[in-house]
Amino acid sequence: MEAMDVYAKFYDLRYGDFLDDLPMYTGFAARTGGPILELGCGTGRLLIPLAKEGYDVTGVDISTEMLKIAREKAAKASVQEKVELIEGDVRTFSTTKEYPLALSAVSSFMALDSLEKQIAGLENVRKAMRPGGLLILDLFNPNPSVLLEGDGRVNFVGEWELEDGSVVQEFSIRTTHASSQIHEITYLYDVLKPDGSIDRHRTQVRLKYIGEPEGRLLLERTGYKVEAVYGSYELDPFDDYSPSMIFVARAA
Repeated sequence: MEAMDVYAKFYDLRYGDFLDDLPMYTGFAARTGGPILELGCGTGRLLIPLAKEGYDVTGVDISTEMLKIAREKAAKASVQEKVELIEGDVRTFSTTKEYPLALSAVSSFMALDSLEKQIAGLENVRKAMRPGGLLILDLFNPNPSVLLEGDGRVNFVGEWELEDGSVVQEFSIRTTHASSQIHEITYLYDVLKPDGSIDRHRTQVRLKYIGEPEGRLLLERTGYKVEAVYGSYELDPFDDYSPSMIFVARAA
């Protein structure tokens, strides 16, 4: 997917060191054992640390460039034998393994931007799971006050200096379409080079957000039983103001 291939070039600048959710996933992995299936694994932000913990991990992602970076990071960390990478759509990928634990981190599941796509993705993942296995979906909590921030304004996100002296500036434009429950994000990356020239990269993602009742219905409709819904990586109860909406569901 071209949009995510552009995003891949800059993803680790902002998220490469983000590991706030790792203890939660290692906790569930200790409970279920491996192998682990990560949906939308990206550049291996979680996949590599989980492999370092000794788990066999399969990562699925639609982006060639994301997986290229993940592959390089796995080799650098000497965990390539613990890692399997599948380039494909969550709705259609196939594997011969059975997984007691599957996860989708930091709202990546929402890139399936319609209920039909989300249903197809959940049904396909269910085929890869061991009966009784756990699926963890970390989703965006659609609090109205947060949705109202999607008003089309340009936001400065951050700035990073590269090894060659270039500076990357990230901007985002967020637009909420309440009628379709789509949160659209346009990312702008300006690369300010040492010679004074500027390269601009632009990409856009569409995220289909859902509420907690919809999430329960989707999971029940596709062969899962919801075990819990949490509001944080510390597994606090979910409420209106929770930073996340984390579903833990058991495959039937």
